[in-house]
Formats: sequence, structure tokens, C-alpha cells
Amino acid sequence: MSIKNVAIIGAAGNLGAPVTKALLESGFAITAISRPESTSTFPAGVAVKKVDLSSVDALTEAFKGQDAVISLITTREAAKQNVLADAAVAAGVKRYIPSEFGVNSSQVAGSRLAPGVQPKAEHITYITGLAQKNPGFTWTGITCGPFFDYCWNLKLFGVSPKDKYAAIVDSGNERFGATTLPDVAKGVVGVLTHLPETANKYIAIQTFETCQNEILAATEKVVGFKLSVLNVTADQALKKGDERMAEGDYMHAFIDYLAHWFLADGSNHKNSADILANDIIGLKQSSVEDVIKTLV
Repeated sequence: MSIKNVAIIGAAGNLGAPVTKALLESGFAITAISRPESTSTFPAGVAVKKVDLSSVDALTEAFKGQDAVISLITTREAAKQNVLADAAVAAGVKRYIPSEFGVNSSQVAGSRLAPGVQPKAEHITYITGLAQKNPGFTWTGITCGPFFDYCWNLKLFGVSPKDKYAAIVDSGNERFGATTLPDVAKGVVGVLTHLPETANKYIAIQTFETCQNEILAATEKVVGFKLSVLNVTADQALKKGDERMAEGDYMHAFIDYLAHWFLADGSNHKNSADILANDIIGLKQSSVEDVIKTLV
């Protein structure tokens, strides 16, 4: 089994754009699936189909002839993915990649992240059942930790050379895996070129494993000056997130909750060795310093 034709939902988004670019460069034929009212634009060579994303029939027709379907819809829309998987099965799609990425959704129950991320975990359960009932249909879930380059700009890691300060949560030594957007895109390509090894599995990828203090040290080395350090507790980050959520500032509240999730001492949300798949799909890891050089 090989993959040639790939349909992407969310191909113009923050993750969708680099994934689309990487797939095009790797020789895949890409079809962007978007809503009828969408004004998104796509690179040359990308076919576009405007479809009612709530209609199994419309999606099934759009997915006909596609070998793979990749869902890159936002976390806030993740609860609506079952219809995509149903249509993929009906259209005879071989591989489905859900909008997982980021946090390992199987771990979020009971946390502040649960309202937004739990639907992703439920979707994994749903597509696991679909694959069991439909042997020609396979899936791969990908967790990658925070998008390092994207979250750097949102100051998730608390390090800001522009402002010459760093806000370090707890000890700053809690380790976690992070992945740049281009590496997430390479990971998707890797999955589609390593089908047997990734079939019906939940895998992790990462550009590197690190901690706040390593990020701070690497940043200071790259920029050539020391940053002022402010120590904060994980509970403070959580409280700030709650305040922002109460104000309706979903985006920044989510960043605060992510900071608590990944940076709090004892959170233990680094990628476990049993699901880390960099070697399996051929994704090389990089150093924190080398990545930061591209960001400052």
C-alpha cells in the first residue's frame, strides 16, 4: 500500500500551511477541503474542494479517490471530527490522521485542558473502533508537544530576549518534548511514507526534549546577554489562566494552562519512549540552541 492523493482539512492554517508545503515538496497530490464560505488561498498545485464539513455525504464525495485524509482543524473544532472519519471510511480512504498534535489527549482528563482537548481523545477512541470494523481503514494519531516556534512567539516558555526577561515556572527543570512546525510537517510526511509501522497507532514526535532552564541558557548563549529572571509558581500560571478564561480570553488562558501542563514541577508530560517514533519515521532531532538561532 502506498499513498499518493492526500486531502487536507485546514490546509491554510498555522500547521496546515507547513504540512501542505512539505507534502507538495515530497511529491504528494494535495486537495484542500474547505468550507463553502472560506476565502483561504493555497499554493499552486493544490486542488480545492469547497464542502459542507458537517455532511457525511458531501465529504464522502470529496474524499473519493483520496488515499489519505488529514484533519488539521483547530482544537475548538475537534469535537466535530467524527463526520470526517465516517466519510473517509465510506470513500475507501486508506489512512486518516486526526487533528491531534500538541498535547497527548489521552492524559488530559480532569485538567484545565480537558474541555478543549478531551474531544480529541474521544475521537481517537471512535476511529479505533472504525478501524476494527473496517480493515481497509487505518489511522495514526500524532502528539508532538508544544509547537516550539509558534509557542515561542506566544511566550509559552517564558523566555523573551526582546524584553530581556524570563519567567521561570517552579524550578524550571521539568522536561518536555517540543516540535517546530516544519518538523511536525516532516513527521506527517514520515507517517505517510511509513504506513505499516504507523498503522492504527498513537505516536509521538519531537524536535528535542528540553526544559525551561535549558531554553533560557540556550537563549542567553545565542543573544549574548543575560536575561532578568522572574520565578513564578505553577499555581500562579493556573490562576492567571482561570482569570483570562473568566474574561473570555480563550487563547491566552489556553497558553497559561499549557504552561502549567508542561512546565510545572512533577507534571511528567514528556514523550514516553514507548510511543516516540522519530527513528521509525526518519525524523532527526535538533538542538534547542540551533532552533532558537532561527527565532531571534
